[in-house]
Amino acid sequence: MKTHIFGTERVKDWGMMGRIIAVVAVGGAVCVSPVMAAPTVAFTETFTAGASGWNKEGAVSFVGAEALVSFAQQGGPGGPESATIWCSGGSGGMFQGDYPAMGAEVLGFDFKSDAQAPSALNIFLRGANRTYQRALRPLVEAPGGWITLAVRVDGKASGSWVGPGDEADFAETLADVEEISIRAERASAISATYRVDNVYLYSAPSAALRGGGENEGVPQVEWSPLRSNRLYAVMISTDLVSGAWTVDHTFRADEQAPAFDLPDAPAVFMFIQDQEE
Repeated sequence: MKTHIFGTERVKDWGMMGRIIAVVAVGGAVCVSPVMAAPTVAFTETFTAGASGWNKEGAVSFVGAEALVSFAQQGGPGGPESATIWCSGGSGGMFQGDYPAMGAEVLGFDFKSDAQAPSALNIFLRGANRTYQRALRPLVEAPGGWITLAVRVDGKASGSWVGPGDEADFAETLADVEEISIRAERASAISATYRVDNVYLYSAPSAALRGGGENEGVPQVEWSPLRSNRLYAVMISTDLVSGAWTVDHTFRADEQAPAFDLPDAPAVFMFIQDQEE
């Protein structure tokens, strides 16, 4: 089973999985801010059909509905070796184009190192004139389990992207992304196997207010977009200054966006997290 680690203190890279929303009830009226943004994007490349138009370089192959990196044992001291997969038109072009116009806010993938962690793991964004990279090796934990890595793509600083220029230059690249790539490296002669799966581009989940469902007259919050078959937790607090965040409820996303009754409190603050399975 793949383990998707986005817990409260183990978020992989970009803070809370989803934006904080404020839900305030005043005199029976309820306001939700921000309202659900449009447009949104929710795409995952699962490699179930093979490479799906992705390219590769180095000891990597698309087998078993994943990208498998397999570095063989080397004689002598060995040296650095890398393998890269990249998409510059594959996956139906879903990773190319104008990210802000698509509503894209987070880019990520599932990763597993079978025996030893890679010496380096990077994700790259390339536009017409600039390339940016984000180092993910510090986020890779002990080998043996799947983890989901996520990087914000709504700003250079917010995603800790490294590359030329300032936020305006990064925004220019985001407006016309031509290619994304993932590169894993090893520094020794020891054999190593790494796996990449479920490369995704998503909008961050946000909330919309709707009328009551089964409980007539009780307002509900609906979260969208969500990654199918992921376990989520809705965190809640009544005091952003000194109050603690607690889990109000958890749910597994399916093809239909779930809606939940708002808690009976004069002021409630909520955010959503992708949870460990």
